[in-house]
Amino acid sequence: MSRSTPTMASNKAALDYFISLPVSKEMISHLAGVASQVIRCETPSAPVKNGQLITPPDSPSQGPASPALPSVEAFITSLVEKSHVQVPTLMSSLVYLARLKARLPPVAKGMRCTVHRIFLASLILAAKNLNDSSPKNKHWARYTNMRGFGSFGFSITEVNLMEKQMLFLLDWDLRIRPDDLYTHLEPFLAPIRSYFADQERIRAARQRKIEMEEFAHQAALAEEKQHYAPSQRTVRMNSVASSARTPSLSPPSRSSSSNSTSPDIDSLNEPFEPANMAPEPMYIHNYDNESGAVVVHFEPLVPMTKTPHHRLPVYDEKPAKKARIGPVGGGFLSRFLGGQTRTAV
Repeated sequence: MSRSTPTMASNKAALDYFISLPVSKEMISHLAGVASQVIRCETPSAPVKNGQLITPPDSPSQGPASPALPSVEAFITSLVEKSHVQVPTLMSSLVYLARLKARLPPVAKGMRCTVHRIFLASLILAAKNLNDSSPKNKHWARYTNMRGFGSFGFSITEVNLMEKQMLFLLDWDLRIRPDDLYTHLEPFLAPIRSYFADQERIRAARQRKIEMEEFAHQAALAEEKQHYAPSQRTVRMNSVASSARTPSLSPPSRSSSSNSTSPDIDSLNEPFEPANMAPEPMYIHNYDNESGAVVVHFEPLVPMTKTPHHRLPVYDEKPAKKARIGPVGGGFLSRFLGGQTRTAV
């Protein structure tokens, strides 16, 4: 089963998470392994050919007895503890180690402490390139002294020389691009991406579960609504039918249609108002002696009008007008007539 190609977003998320982690033993072990593969180094038990030592010698300042060297992993651990270097600076040295390995010839050989020198130089360049403030070379020289290994350590002169040689071998190319970090930090980024993918699947599964539960809840509500809806309609229809069968205590109103045999339900529920009923026609029975028949005379119907509840008072005579005393006509006419006045009753 082939792994899918990681996306830029997943790589960035994994890298952001990785640089926030503390320095771990796994990181130091990985750095020691990569540094040891940059160049081959001779062992102390190397044979002597024709009475001469192998070139280059083990150390230019040491005598016949070779001092004990710490392992590369122990050396990196001591540097991390003394310099308090962080993960971004420490792991960026992987880029410089990979570039140096690509530039060195395959037959290149180094001294016993060459791997220690290579890693120290790459770490110094990474610290100065990425940080505004980093330890000076005299501080790095002091950090290389380790307890339990006699006179092992590098002087400030050796540290300055390491830095210059490393810059020359890298052709002063200290740029670190995101693709470089994604490539060289892949052993650490892959588990982080896998962890994030698992968390995303768990979150998606929980979201689907919530959506399914909500869908089932809505379906149950809809089914319950459909289950109770017919019974409600039946109750409403039965209530209307029972109200139609219930006799009204109010007297029925007379219908103008002679063909209707049953009163309307709405008319039964209306209150009885005698003023709304039409008056019956008035008729008089007379006996005609000449024809010997009964003659019936019908009087015409008089339309009834509703008597208003409130009426204005009726006056037998109109009220007298209020007397007004003053000049006739008023204004210019009164001055023309000489101020004559009259009283109107």
